[in-house]
Amino acid sequence: MFRGVSFRRLGKLAFRPSGSEFGKKCVSRFLLRSQTKQLTINYQPWANFSTIPVTQTSNNNILATNPNIEEALRKLDTAEWSQVLEILANLSSQFPHTVSLEQLELVYQRVEQRFLQDSKDALKVPSVIELGYGFGKLVLGSDAFWNKLMQRFSTLLASSGLNIYEIARFLFGATNKVSFEPSIFDDLEHSLAQTTDPLTPEVLGYLLPAVAKIYASNQQQGLFQQLHSNQETENIAPPAIQDLPLWSRLIDATFEQLPQMDATDLACVLDAFVFAQYKDDGIWTPIEQRFDELKSGLTIAEYSNFAYYFGSLQRGSSEFWAHIEQLLSEEVNDLSPPFLRSFMLGLTRAEEGSLRLWHLLEQRILKSNLNAEELVAVVESFTTHTIASMELWNHLESQIVERIHEFNFSELTEIVRGFGKAQNGFITFWSALESRILEGEQAPEDLQLILYLELKIWNKLSPELAKHFRNVAETGDKIFEGIEEENGKEN
Repeated sequence: MFRGVSFRRLGKLAFRPSGSEFGKKCVSRFLLRSQTKQLTINYQPWANFSTIPVTQTSNNNILATNPNIEEALRKLDTAEWSQVLEILANLSSQFPHTVSLEQLELVYQRVEQRFLQDSKDALKVPSVIELGYGFGKLVLGSDAFWNKLMQRFSTLLASSGLNIYEIARFLFGATNKVSFEPSIFDDLEHSLAQTTDPLTPEVLGYLLPAVAKIYASNQQQGLFQQLHSNQETENIAPPAIQDLPLWSRLIDATFEQLPQMDATDLACVLDAFVFAQYKDDGIWTPIEQRFDELKSGLTIAEYSNFAYYFGSLQRGSSEFWAHIEQLLSEEVNDLSPPFLRSFMLGLTRAEEGSLRLWHLLEQRILKSNLNAEELVAVVESFTTHTIASMELWNHLESQIVERIHEFNFSELTEIVRGFGKAQNGFITFWSALESRILEGEQAPEDLQLILYLELKIWNKLSPELAKHFRNVAETGDKIFEGIEEENGKEN
């Protein structure tokens, strides 16, 4: 059912659906939804803050000011750990001053140690579900942790010991860390056939994204396997996701549940559609109708997410995009870079936005200090819309060079593609990129292959880089088979 632990974030895979960054927006919405939930934990050191809505948390650092944290973790059983982890994740996401990411990871490591040592309590159904959900959505946990957790989950699934909500919640987290075989679809169909549990908006919000991730991961693996075996292009496309009976059943349920979906549920459904590149026209009219019913209560963050979803699948009526343009024109100077990024990617992929709007976006970017992901998004956007000034390209170049060590191989590939297509970048820029690639980072070989191809396309494959990729081909698992001789010609 599952192939083992994968430490690769699905949002950073080569051959991923264009622009997909699965999970970030959808997970953040679930954190927002639960941030005011009051949870009771039956151990006193946690009680003072666990029953206070997160929105009222003080600026004090909870872990630093609680000397009994180790004692608390020792005495909590794993069902209570799960509640602690949810609280801490919410605090860290929404109020970074209360729990730093470093502290959060230390707590998760402590819980993992207890889980691996425990042969009884840690294997109860609530613990299995909540540990899979909690660790998975934050992409944490060692190989040993996930192997043990998956063995228990597989046993429970085979014995029909889980309801559909528990299955969906577990998979929503676990698919960020575990590679599943396509046979999981048969198991899920069997579970759905045996249950009378309703497919509620929340269940669909968990299950659709999980199925989309499993499908896309297997699709990608098939593409690479057949690419490396030199099969004809027309023969390498895996079955479309709409041909899966399980997917069809979930889509039917989505139609039925749309009137009851809130912005969070709808965001997770669309996140799944983006990742699976599901563009069926039949469902988009009712989806936009539901968006229209919800839009009066949306935050700017939610607006940016929906612009990203609609744009990434080239959907949305002229009225939808006119509304987005009007909103952006009014709010652009107050947008934070993450929201700006989502709006820009949506507009770019939908080929929307007036020249005036893109000029306003450029002026906003020139005043912004962007992180690595935001810089990659801007490069993509202004490579597609060839209206950027040299001032903008120089601004992007200087920020990229300054942050060169923050980019992973997938992001480096996007930068090479963007600057290569736009024919921009001074010698110092390309030298910085080359030095970054030659550092010898153990990046997945599939990502290195795509980066190699981009460098070659734009004539940026220097002798030193050719030698680097030849070494990768010699030590790898044949993923570079066939390019070693070509690399030799570069020298």
